[in-house]
Amino acid sequence: DELTVPDAFSTIQAALNAAGTGDVVLVAPGTYYEALDMPPTALRLVGEGGPLSTLVDASGTNESALELTQGKGTSVNVEGIWFKGGTNEEQHRGGSIACDDSGPLFLTDVIATDGYALQYGGGIGIYDCDAELTRVVVADNQGSWGGGIGIRDAGTVTMENVLVIGNQDRDGSGGGQGAGIFVRGGSVTITQATVVGNDSKDSGGLHYVAGTLVVRNSVLSFNSSS
Repeated sequence: DELTVPDAFSTIQAALNAAGTGDVVLVAPGTYYEALDMPPTALRLVGEGGPLSTLVDASGTNESALELTQGKGTSVNVEGIWFKGGTNEEQHRGGSIACDDSGPLFLTDVIATDGYALQYGGGIGIYDCDAELTRVVVADNQGSWGGGIGIRDAGTVTMENVLVIGNQDRDGSGGGQGAGIFVRGGSVTITQATVVGNDSKDSGGLHYVAGTLVVRNSVLSFNSSS
């Protein structure tokens, strides 16, 4: 079934709560001031007009703009939405988008900006999850390990055509490593990524600690560490 927002449901969260397995939550262009908590349901969340016209703004909620904590084995596809202004201090990971012991998560044509996480992934935090990121922009986020994207103890994570720009990695929780991307565990493959203009205490562009990491045909440039 197709559940439409705001025609049939006034909020995206209400549509998600009503969705069944295999349903599509279709969001019309506009700005939605809410933080989304994915239910334990395999579904698609789609911005009808694409990410430049469909914005989820979680500023002031003190929650991630999009959070998956429903457990593994539930496939979630998110397409064409901009997530902004999320904060995750309670679980410490994933300011704009958090995948925590869940997934697999598929992000396509998604933007994640202005998020903050106390630890992993101010923009996107991936912890013990499988994830696939395609044509994703991660910009102007802050975290301690991975200001843009923080990956820890993940399964398989693939990124293709990802832009990671203008993120900051500060040592608010003893980190300060990998302002662009931080990898600690998992099998991570990065293809045709651009990681530029990120600033960190240590390793401005990419910081790798453990796991398997493959980087192909990518640009890491104009990042800084202090």
